[in-house]
Amino acid sequence: MLIKKIIYKFFVLLISGITILIFLSLLYFSSSHLFFTIKNWNNLEKGEIINIEYKSGQDPVENYTYKVYQIETGIKVFNAKEEVDTKYLIGDNVLFQLKTQKESKWIAKESESVRIIYVNNKKVGNRINKTEIIMFLFMTLIIMLIYFPLRKTIKRKIVRTKK
Repeated sequence: MLIKKIIYKFFVLLISGITILIFLSLLYFSSSHLFFTIKNWNNLEKGEIINIEYKSGQDPVENYTYKVYQIETGIKVFNAKEEVDTKYLIGDNVLFQLKTQKESKWIAKESESVRIIYVNNKKVGNRINKTEIIMFLFMTLIIMLIYFPLRKTIKRKIVRTKK
């Protein structure tokens, strides 16, 4: 009977540990996505430098400063150096290209999606957006739906073997 209790506690701890690991990995990988949310481009002026902070799944967190080269959403493309479209609202998702400083020249960097945290030293984005919070809650609910019936099944088996 003592062995069965130990086995039961082991399974409960194992399932709890797996649940926590899944949750933490979801948290890590969702913040490692290179997608971002624009809060407000209206303050961004011609040739302005923005501070982009992003976390890659393979690299440690680093801060990069780039000059805006080209902003692209869907089919529409415009240069931020010439104009900033004020039709964008809070929460619009945009893919953009960057220029990086190399050998005293601004050269086009590969196109990448990043999460913008600061524009002109003002915080404009959050590390976790609403979609990610909903995903965490949904995944937690799914894990609970799997965990609790399994826990009851293990308890029933132990009670049956006691009799």
